[in-house]
Amino acid sequence: GITTGGGFSEYWDMPDWQRTEVETYLAGTQGQAAATGYGMSSSSGRGYPDISLGANSYVVYVGGNTYLVSGTSASSPVMAGLITLVNQHRVSNGGTTLGFVNPSLYLNASQYARDVTGGHNKCTAATGCNNCCAAGFNTDTGWDPVTGVGSLDFAQFFLVFTGVEMVTNIVIPEEDDGNTIAIPVNTIIWVVLVIVPVVCGIYFLYKI
Repeated sequence: GITTGGGFSEYWDMPDWQRTEVETYLAGTQGQAAATGYGMSSSSGRGYPDISLGANSYVVYVGGNTYLVSGTSASSPVMAGLITLVNQHRVSNGGTTLGFVNPSLYLNASQYARDVTGGHNKCTAATGCNNCCAAGFNTDTGWDPVTGVGSLDFAQFFLVFTGVEMVTNIVIPEEDDGNTIAIPVNTIIWVVLVIVPVVCGIYFLYKI
């Protein structure tokens, strides 16, 4: 299968807002192995990703048909949409948008990120290494170049940035298959209060 992208930039310096987390990774066993293999140091380039979402088999609806899509082209716009929901709530209640959100992702990560400590990103869609290669990174406790600070828990993310707890136990009713008979409430009340007493009265009158 295809695993997440991740690693360290050769063009952009490591920003201060992720330095503590990335240097903690580089000081650990997995990070030291990565630094040795890739010639990196604590002053290496910007680490990525910042945070993760599932990116496999999203169902999309296009032109009357449904399709399954995967990859960052699926998860990235979903993340953008989730942030937009937060911004919408904040603005509608007199607040401001999150703006450049990346520093806040690190500052509050412990409150809404599920730490992913098992896995790697050594499998790609490339054909030159039979899909999976020796090169790549492994996950670790805290930030790592596979899942960033972890997998997003959106209900908690929404709570942290809006102060509002989301309703997450919504039950979606099954679609009507066309064979279900819907009885209006007024009809049920009429049957219970009028028809049933009349029928019972006729029955007992007949028995007497």
